[in-house]
Amino acid sequence: MTSSQPEMRLIRYLAAAGVASRRKSESIIKGGRVEVNGETVRNPFRMLSAKDSVALDGESIAVPAERTVVILHKPAGVVTTVRDTHGRKTVMNLIPSTDRRLFPVGRLDKETTGILLLTDDGDLAYRLTHPKFRVDKIYEATVDRKLTTAEKSSIASGIDIGEGEIGRAEVVGQEFVAGDVKITLKLRHGKKREVRRILKTVGVQLKHLHRSAFAGITLGDLKAGESRFLTTEETYPLVRSQNNAPSAAAG
Repeated sequence: MTSSQPEMRLIRYLAAAGVASRRKSESIIKGGRVEVNGETVRNPFRMLSAKDSVALDGESIAVPAERTVVILHKPAGVVTTVRDTHGRKTVMNLIPSTDRRLFPVGRLDKETTGILLLTDDGDLAYRLTHPKFRVDKIYEATVDRKLTTAEKSSIASGIDIGEGEIGRAEVVGQEFVAGDVKITLKLRHGKKREVRRILKTVGVQLKHLHRSAFAGITLGDLKAGESRFLTTEETYPLVRSQNNAPSAAAG
């Protein structure tokens, strides 16, 4: 750590250094891969001071002074993962070359298109994806019919989508487009394939799913497959909301 960095728990330090998410960082630490001041530490909640040095698999790691965030317009047919064991094209093949250790913030399934953020800051990724922070995500679903008033109310209050989970979204608009219906939904949760499961439950045929906004950020003029680094001005609101969150600060 550096003298300018506040004390924080080891699990958060690994996440902020871009090693992995908090959940994966916990497994890494418990697996004995992390050293603090040359000694193996298996307690994810060990508090670090500014003078402590941290190493992963024998290599020193540090929290970058500036966060890197990339926005990608994900096309269909690309998987959201850093590496794919089946040799499929991943989102990492579409982003700018950098020496930072970037990874996706959450996931979009293979056929879903739209905005995807990638960063080197696991702590920021945690803040943007954990349901308790209620970060807005806007989806546009192309379907075969409009939802009824009863269906919209049911989706808003929460609907059983299987596997013991409740799907919930706000239907903010419906319109006819080229013979189909485009439904715009706002989510603040992030369960796996949540929109697809909600629409399947109410009996709507989904033809295409697109995420148009995430945490207030939109794609702008980015075409499918294009990406760019977010500017400091664009990144600041994300970081500010993270730093203002009590659970993130407690870290």
